[in-house]
Amino acid sequence: MPLPRSRRFDGDDHLLDAVTLLGHLRDVTDRSLLLLTLVLLPIDLMIVRTSIELGNALRARRRELGLAQEEISGVIGVNRRVIGELERGKGTVQLQIAMEAARALGLDIELAPRGK
Repeated sequence: MPLPRSRRFDGDDHLLDAVTLLGHLRDVTDRSLLLLTLVLLPIDLMIVRTSIELGNALRARRRELGLAQEEISGVIGVNRRVIGELERGKGTVQLQIAMEAARALGLDIELAPRGK
């Protein structure tokens, strides 16, 4: 199903939200479009020092976007249970999965010296 032409994404008013976009996604190319769109949505800077803080930050962002765990797990190709474990801060979740989940939510992971 093509995206509706009557709605367009505008960085200021967010007319096309992630949930609306997800309703139109059917293949990997379309999911890539979702990832690009989410990257454009604004977010505040956050400092994360533990797996629990990372999980809380990812959960907060997912909820902010109005997405279900199933939707994120489908985009990155893992079971929904893994997203739940990640959001609870389980330390055994693979780093690559955490990075893909962050990317799917429009987040970048940056490393910086403390205090800067």
